[in-house]
Amino acid sequence: ASANSGATQVNILSWSHTVGTGSNRILLVSTNFGFNSPQRNVTSVTYSTSNLILLAANHNNNGKVDVWSILNPPSGTNTVTITLNTTAYVVAGSVSYSGVNQTLPIGTIVSGTSFVNGSVGTWRTVSSAAGQVVVDFLSRNNANNLYWPTSAGSGQTLRWTNRNTFEGASTVTGSMSEEPGAPIVNMSWTSAGTN
Repeated sequence: ASANSGATQVNILSWSHTVGTGSNRILLVSTNFGFNSPQRNVTSVTYSTSNLILLAANHNNNGKVDVWSILNPPSGTNTVTITLNTTAYVVAGSVSYSGVNQTLPIGTIVSGTSFVNGSVGTWRTVSSAAGQVVVDFLSRNNANNLYWPTSAGSGQTLRWTNRNTFEGASTVTGSMSEEPGAPIVNMSWTSAGTN
């Protein structure tokens, strides 16, 4: 299951997410900020009354994405709540799975930063295996209040995407996709426009 939300100038963002009843579950949540966002930080992420832990972070002046996780979240529909250290323009999303190895749920994390301009794709190569799934999260800044659609690469299934306008007449796009595991998996995104 997946869900997402976005808001302008808030310090708390929340939305509903439904976790299935399958065993060995995991919930992943990503938070996305745009240009000039170093001073904006997530102080906590909860699902119902359970706290998520920070799994990965990639920050620079052009964007910021954090990924949070929790093992065996409660089944059913509950609220994901993100608390920020200050008001901000933010987009965020969640995805949950069952059948996840609870001892070693996450493989090697791959992250990076690329400049995307005029339909140039950006990609990362991930080592995985059959029976696994590669999950990726993208945060993208768009200049001049223009929204350029961002497309997941071949073989990837887009689970959610959202955008929000923020200061400086720019927008931030947050997206998430997945692809079945294999020895080598190329996760890619393509977007028109600049930044």
